[in-house]
Amino acid sequence: MRLRELFESHPVFEPFEASTLARLRERTVWPDVDEYNTLVGIEAPRFAVVADEAVTGVGGYESFIRETGCVPTRPRNRHDLFNALAWSQFPRSKAALNELQVREQQSRERDPRNDRSPMQSRAAVFDEGGVVVVSEDSRLLRGLESFEFKRVFWAERERCLRHLRVLVIGHALMDALRVASPEPHSGLCGRGLLMSITPGESSSPTSSLRAAIDERVAERIVACELPQHFDPVPVLGIPEWHEPQSESFYDDRDYFRRRRRPSAATPIRQL
Repeated sequence: MRLRELFESHPVFEPFEASTLARLRERTVWPDVDEYNTLVGIEAPRFAVVADEAVTGVGGYESFIRETGCVPTRPRNRHDLFNALAWSQFPRSKAALNELQVREQQSRERDPRNDRSPMQSRAAVFDEGGVVVVSEDSRLLRGLESFEFKRVFWAERERCLRHLRVLVIGHALMDALRVASPEPHSGLCGRGLLMSITPGESSSPTSSLRAAIDERVAERIVACELPQHFDPVPVLGIPEWHEPQSESFYDDRDYFRRRRRPSAATPIRQL
């Protein structure tokens, strides 16, 4: 997929800064990594090609970012370009995720499969596939929490379109939604945090709401409040995020699964 096509109109980009998307859409050739900061509109952190030896020499990827203020970035790599975009749109959350990863390196509790602490694993999952769903409509949020996806996304479709806002923080999820379009992976699912907002906040400018969400999510990350079980968000079911979306589409129990366990996801929070 060409660079311009990656950033064509799609609901995943609706909450993002319009000028940033315009610069990305104007490109006819893939940018060099040293152009990423200008493209996504931020000065820090810097994005640069870094030798593996330099990264391992300070303790790995997350430590390198923390020590140098530089994000090791691979040339002509979609995943890494979406990571730069995530840093530009959710700077506090991304910085908090990095800080948590570095801080948790001192944890004695490690998973032998990946040498991560439990909180590092949660942070990594959210960094790659995180979604924040906000609404002033508690009925919609409770429906998602209860896995009532057909009711929320289909039976109450118009209500959902008016009152539900979805912000994708995870750069791997952004990549998967765009690269595989129009036929994304059939199991594509975000790791969700559900947040309640006031009607006034819901009608606020997109940039203001995004900044407020970024701040609140960062606070939860700093407080190590990422849940063990995120709320699953089957993103292909969100109205207008995928075609076709018929009533029978929402009857696919392999994708729109029913809850099998008592609710262990994080409680719905007030933004």
